[in-house]
Formats: sequence, structure tokens, C-alpha cells
Amino acid sequence: MGIKILSPDVEMVMDLAENLCDEDIVECELFGCSPMEACMQALIKTDQDVCWMAMRNDVPLCMWGVHKESPPVMLGKMFKTSGRVWMLMSKNVSKTDKFTILRESLKWVEVFNTHYDLLFNIADSKRKGIKKFLKFAGFDTLDFTEPPYSTDHIYFVRCNPRDNVIH
Repeated sequence: MGIKILSPDVEMVMDLAENLCDEDIVECELFGCSPMEACMQALIKTDQDVCWMAMRNDVPLCMWGVHKESPPVMLGKMFKTSGRVWMLMSKNVSKTDKFTILRESLKWVEVFNTHYDLLFNIADSKRKGIKKFLKFAGFDTLDFTEPPYSTDHIYFVRCNPRDNVIH
């Protein structure tokens, strides 16, 4: 049976939170929340916030979305709109499912970038394949070496090619 993409409910989110991969648990801690808090925040929709979940045989594989951020300022420029993209993945995802999900996620990045002029977030630099995926998805990585930023993390951004800078 193939992967289904659904709008998540509380039960699906709780199942995913209890089975997050180690890298995503670290990223949750980076943002100061537990896996359950991070997953549940995705259900609280405001303005243009959206989230989706991939499931196989009623088992959550991953959840992803975009969260509207204000003020939309990055690298000294103000953008009309900005969104923090994210993905939380289960430790039970097979290599085949992971490949399918990451390949399909490129389409979602394109959709999100039609709604937001700037997409960004932070990732654990020890995560296997993250730099390759970010490059493949059209993101630029930012190299912050000054404290309090750590080289253990990758800061990444993607701008919509439209005229998106206000100032």
C-alpha cells in the first residue's frame, strides 16, 4: 500500500511524537520544546500556517509544514512574507519511504514558496544528507561562525525569485 498524505489529527500527532527520530528530538530541544509539544504546535493553525502528514498502513511516517513568521526580516532585508518550513520524521521510516518523502517534499517547497517570499529554518548539521537535500531543494545555507551561533547547526534560506524585498 502506498503513502497517504493527510491533514493530521491529535491521535496521529501523538503517535508521531512518541516515535520521532533522534535528530528531530535534538531539533525540538534546540527550539526549547519536547517532541510532543513540537508536534502538537503543528495542529494550532494561525493565518496561513499549514501542516500535512505522510502515513503508510495507518502509521505516521512524518509531518511537515510552514509557519508564518513576523517580522519577515532576514540578512538585513525585509521581505513581504516569510515562513519557517519544518519536517518531523519518525524513527520507523524505511529508506524507501524516506527517499519517496524527500523527493515529494520538493513539490511542497515549491508550493510554500508561492505563498511566502522567504522560507527558512535551522537544522542539525550532523543529520545525514541534509546539506545535499537543502541544495537539491534550492535552499542556500548560511555560515554563522560568531557566537551564539554554533557550527553544529545549519541555517538555511530560500527566496522566491519575484521582487520580494520591501527594504
